[in-house]
Amino acid sequence: MNNSKTEIVSSVFDGNLSGGGIWVSKDSSANISYCSILNNSATGNGGGVCVTDFSTCDIICSKFGMNVAGRQGGGVYGHSSTVRIDGCEFTGNVAESSNGGAIFGECITASISCDIVCNNSTFIGNSGQNGGAVYCNRSYVAFRNATFYGNTARAWNGDAIYIGGKATGTLLNCTIAENNTE
Repeated sequence: MNNSKTEIVSSVFDGNLSGGGIWVSKDSSANISYCSILNNSATGNGGGVCVTDFSTCDIICSKFGMNVAGRQGGGVYGHSSTVRIDGCEFTGNVAESSNGGAIFGECITASISCDIVCNNSTFIGNSGQNGGAVYCNRSYVAFRNATFYGNTARAWNGDAIYIGGKATGTLLNCTIAENNTE
């Protein structure tokens, strides 16, 4: 999607190859609700959903399972964009060669924002090099009422969550348990 506004409701994205499940780019906006985004893969970033280039994506009550990114953001990749997540499940998503098993968020420079806001969601069994579940760099991240369990950082930083590189973050009423580093 480029320069568009799209609503996706009660849909299944399963087994899509090379480019992942959904791509939102170039000043676009997408509302994704009650969807299953499963078993998708991207050779680059965003195995499930990729949001780039000043776009906005709202994801509500959706399931992300077993998505794989060759690089970053197995479930969701956000770059210089805004991603808002509410009531979602992220299970078994993988960033193969880089960071953020479930979610990756980053901006190009400090003057451009990338916001990742997540409420009422669970992150179970995701893995990435750094940030087993979530990796945020030069961005803003906020989690409220989220559970992080059994996620793995395969390198050494952020078994569940990695926030670095001038990123700011807020965690409120979250449960973070039994995450590990390989």
